[in-house]
Amino acid sequence: MRPAVSAFLSVICRELESARVFTTQMTHQAVSAFTEGYNNVVEHAYSESANKGDISVEIIVNHDFLEIVLSDSGRTFDIENVPQPDLDALPEGGMGIFIMKQFMDSVTYSHREGYNQLRMRKAYTKEKVADAQNQIGGS
Repeated sequence: MRPAVSAFLSVICRELESARVFTTQMTHQAVSAFTEGYNNVVEHAYSESANKGDISVEIIVNHDFLEIVLSDSGRTFDIENVPQPDLDALPEGGMGIFIMKQFMDSVTYSHREGYNQLRMRKAYTKEKVADAQNQIGGS
């Protein structure tokens, strides 16, 4: 567990980037999704606390997917009731969950035994990586 402060964000982002399991585009998407999730913990889960709590970050890399798991003991929320942002208005905030869901294949949230857990998964099957490389090459 690390203190949930923004200073640790760049360390974890470097770890994600160094995994090199995706195309560059997929890596940027995973880093963006992680950044949004991490910032949500810092800004919202612990926002009412004078002392910031801890956050645990687990990065799971296997032959089929990358999974990022953020765990904290801060304030809970209902991911299903987060309103869809008004994209035409280009809001300054309220985009985190939307960005995570756009960039990752699955985003789930649970609260058990005093801990919140945000789990984000992105598959990198050979077909998906080949499709991404074709898109990059065709741009």
